[in-house]
Amino acid sequence: MKVRPERIWLGLGMGSLLILTLAYLFVLHHDLREHQRLDALAIHQLVTARILGHLELVRLLPPSAPAYLKGLAWLTDELQGQPLLSGVMVWTKEGPLLNSFPEAISPLAKKLLKCPLELEKDGVFYLCREVRGWPGPGLFILVGVDESFKQDVWREGLLHGLVILAGGVAILLGVGLYLEGLRRKEEKLRETLAESQRLATVGRMAAMLTHEIRNPLNTLSMGVQMLREVGEVRPEILDRMGREIHRLSSLAEELLSLARGIKVDLRPVSLKEVVREALASPKALAEMKGVEIKVSPFPEDSVLWADLRWLVRALENLLRNAVEASPAGKTVELRITVSPEETVFIIKDQGPGISSEDQRRIFDPFFSRKREGFGLGLFIVERVVKAHGGRIILSSHPGRGTSFEVHIPSGGKNHAQSAPHRG
Repeated sequence: MKVRPERIWLGLGMGSLLILTLAYLFVLHHDLREHQRLDALAIHQLVTARILGHLELVRLLPPSAPAYLKGLAWLTDELQGQPLLSGVMVWTKEGPLLNSFPEAISPLAKKLLKCPLELEKDGVFYLCREVRGWPGPGLFILVGVDESFKQDVWREGLLHGLVILAGGVAILLGVGLYLEGLRRKEEKLRETLAESQRLATVGRMAAMLTHEIRNPLNTLSMGVQMLREVGEVRPEILDRMGREIHRLSSLAEELLSLARGIKVDLRPVSLKEVVREALASPKALAEMKGVEIKVSPFPEDSVLWADLRWLVRALENLLRNAVEASPAGKTVELRITVSPEETVFIIKDQGPGISSEDQRRIFDPFFSRKREGFGLGLFIVERVVKAHGGRIILSSHPGRGTSFEVHIPSGGKNHAQSAPHRG
């Protein structure tokens, strides 16, 4: 099942929008986490500086100084002024020195006495570091920073991201529906145009058939009437009637081929036989017009895979057209080249040539510049060549003649195509 391009672009747009939203949320989460760590480090450094300063002061006090001056209890009151600080715990390997965490948090804080440590739990970011430069048996400081407000920031950012995602999806769906509507309108217009073209073709065909059949019938009717009046068989009347009957027969055969389609049965055929049969009728016409058909030497023992009847008919049509286009005393050339890949028939005349405008329509059905042409000959020729898996090339310049190249694949590689093929 073929997926329409607008659906592919819609899917890519939604995927890109989802990726951008996830990237935004990831960056937001990372930034909030980094801010938590920086806040905790700043407070930890502040607490460390205050404690180290106090302990240095204690060393300078005389032994007789009061005990309350040597303790850290005063630090609890001072740190309560920090809006983000949930608590501080200070201890050495000899025992605890300070714990300002609320009673509800203290049991959890005591479980986190591992340094170094960075952990977020229940809206509090815990950071523990060992203080370097402490002369005693080891000094450890654990700070807890309240980050509950950043959870609100995260929820707000998440909501914004979802709103952006939903809005983008709505826009993409709207664009997709709009494009779908345009596509349906385009399909409807194409169907209408195709139907109009079919009706126009039928109209042209009906007009052509009326004209082409009426003229021969009028001639035949006049011939019969003349025979009745004269009372004897006159050769010129019979010749004229025979030509008109041949015209009607050719028209019927071409229309039948057009209706049934071109069926080819590819078999090994002699190139010599193809050329001989294709030249039979055009040679007679050339003699009547005083035109010479010159056939260049070719390998007569060559064999190609083709439908003899259809290929002969196509080449015969091209040769007759070349003879009809050539003035008396001129030459029509037939050159044949054979290679392992293909057999090429080149038919060149010395006629007036074909205009560039007509070249674009030369293979269209019912197109002809001949007064008595049906406009089906070259159309059928092209279909025959394509049914053989080949191609036809037209080269023409006004005043310099016309050349047709028919390329027919040759050799055993086409044996698989020997089954009947519908063009």
